[in-house]
Amino acid sequence: MNGVIVDDIIDQSEERNNRKSWYKTTNVGLSAVYDAILLMSLGFDMFKRHSSNSQFYYDLLKSVHAEAFCLHMAELADKRHKPDTFSFNLYETIIKIKNSNSILILVFVAMKLAGIADKKVFEITKDIVMKLGRLTQAEVFHDKIFLTVFT
Repeated sequence: MNGVIVDDIIDQSEERNNRKSWYKTTNVGLSAVYDAILLMSLGFDMFKRHSSNSQFYYDLLKSVHAEAFCLHMAELADKRHKPDTFSFNLYETIIKIKNSNSILILVFVAMKLAGIADKKVFEITKDIVMKLGRLTQAEVFHDKIFLTVFT
């Protein structure tokens, strides 16, 4: 969620999912950056409060941080390319890292909290999430290319 807030600010998006972007809400503006930081902190606080096993908490933090790092690197690559430099290599890279990892973080946390540790189940789920990421990124690139270049 915090990444969405920051992403909207960087992209100067007016809305997300047919709703006004948080930073565009009256009296919010760029202080939305602090809201994003607060949401991230609250998430980690929630993990700490609800994990009775310190190894579970450590594994969760380690995985979430690793996935978040990949996500931020892909976000940077996405922001630095221009719509007219589109390539399928870029498309595949961004799908694998950005969209899929943002969903995988949530899936990983949910599976950990539900006590699911079967690696085969995670791999099957990861495959499904990658397919969803492909669809999502195709929609994003469509809008960037056809709504930016041709309008």
